[in-house]
Amino acid sequence: MIAHSFTFTVTSTRKVRFTAPSSLATGSNCQFNITITDPQPNGTAVLLGNVSFVRVIPADRVITFTCATSIPLGSHRFTCLITTLSAAVRMAVTSMADDEGVPAGADGTMANDVADPA
Repeated sequence: MIAHSFTFTVTSTRKVRFTAPSSLATGSNCQFNITITDPQPNGTAVLLGNVSFVRVIPADRVITFTCATSIPLGSHRFTCLITTLSAAVRMAVTSMADDEGVPAGADGTMANDVADPA
């Protein structure tokens, strides 16, 4: 699990964008649990809402989501707990070859593909 926080100004579009931490591999399937707060001058914060969703980390690492209309417009603090559900894995094809010397996966299949029982 990775914690990531950022400040973002919510506008009338309600679209929030942030860059995923570099410790998350592109192509990884991740769950994002985000708490939105409004920091106060005395050091406390008012809880405005929560949002959860699952996304694959894209090549540009930019994650976009829409926040609820109950979140007021303005600058707020977003605290994310990010869990990797399935990590992107680079396969070493040099050590796995079929009988014809073609690396496993070169034909678009993975070495550990399992036939669908259906």
